[in-house]
Amino acid sequence: MQGRYLESQRDVSDDDKPFEFFMNRFRLLERAPRAEFVAYTGLTEAVIRQPIDEAIAQGYLTECEQYWPDYPAR
Repeated sequence: MQGRYLESQRDVSDDDKPFEFFMNRFRLLERAPRAEFVAYTGLTEAVIRQPIDEAIAQGYLTECEQYWPDYPAR
């Protein structure tokens, strides 16, 4: 093994950061701290508020003051 584990690297556009954040975070099957969205993407939660509200209204997501989704940690 030569230790080259990264085939390529690219910057993620601001438009794609919300999708990338949630795709990577929810694959871990644990709650996502809401503060991590701002810390990791550099975007405000206002950017994703409408889709989050729609997901909540349709029953796909829950939230509390600190996490998405709002369920007990495993």
